[in-house]
Amino acid sequence: HNRTRGVPTRAAPMTVEYGWPSRRSLRALDLLAFFLADVKGGVGPFLAVYLQANRHWDSASIGTALAMTAVAGVIGETPAGALVDRVRHKRELVALAALLIAVACLATVWFSSVAGVMAAQALVGLVGAGFQPAVAGISLGLVGYKALDRRIGRNESISHAGNVVAALSAGLLGYLLSQSWIFYTVAAVSVVSAVMALAIRGDEIDYELA
Repeated sequence: HNRTRGVPTRAAPMTVEYGWPSRRSLRALDLLAFFLADVKGGVGPFLAVYLQANRHWDSASIGTALAMTAVAGVIGETPAGALVDRVRHKRELVALAALLIAVACLATVWFSSVAGVMAAQALVGLVGAGFQPAVAGISLGLVGYKALDRRIGRNESISHAGNVVAALSAGLLGYLLSQSWIFYTVAAVSVVSAVMALAIRGDEIDYELA
């Protein structure tokens, strides 16, 4: 370590080749990328099917609900990025955001009012905007610049695999059980995502680098 103005810093970002970070943290990051694929957008396009078949909403209301998520996500991108840059507890931030997604999914099922569903979807958009910068920051803090491109590529590959599994699972659950189970499944996976975020060892993340 070097010391600059009394603050210990790393001479160079530690990468996987040097035995850092631990296998536990890397596996937890893999699983986080996998499960977040089913979490960060809520239930996605399945919301339209649910609202039409179970709530009998008209097309305009359904479109508004879907737009609410997208618009809230766009609004939340800049403050979410700024928050991620300033906060050291990025693992905890991801875990909290995942749990809020779970709350939003359950609220969509439990609250039948239009206002309740709209608020839940706005929450999905707002907190979902923080996942990508937070995971990128954690990845950078774990592996450093030299291994970052490979790590981001791995995150994206795993995330795409998670998207496929999530879509197939949601469709199967909706067909065999009921469409409400899609929301319960996403809520459960959100809790798992929070656990995976906290399973990454915080003492292995270079927060100045992240």
